[in-house]
Amino acid sequence: MFLEKSENNQVSEKISQDYMKWKEQDQVVYKWHLVSISPMLRIEREACTHSFEVLNETDIYFSTEVSLRTQFMNFLVYEHIFQSKRLLAC
Repeated sequence: MFLEKSENNQVSEKISQDYMKWKEQDQVVYKWHLVSISPMLRIEREACTHSFEVLNETDIYFSTEVSLRTQFMNFLVYEHIFQSKRLLAC
């Protein structure tokens, strides 16, 4: 638990040591993610605060990018087939 409770079971304003350790580890992972990706992707992700945000933004980017590339490749294949049929018909 990240918030500490006092003796009378009330949450105190003090941040727990567990949270501080987690935050420190999260920043290590965050920085590792940033240096592991291309500069183009890094610029957009430097606004993130936590490592899970970097991972989420990167996942969204690649999911969208792969989908768009797949659609484009399908279009090119369709065009090629269409042009081939047209040439064979002549």
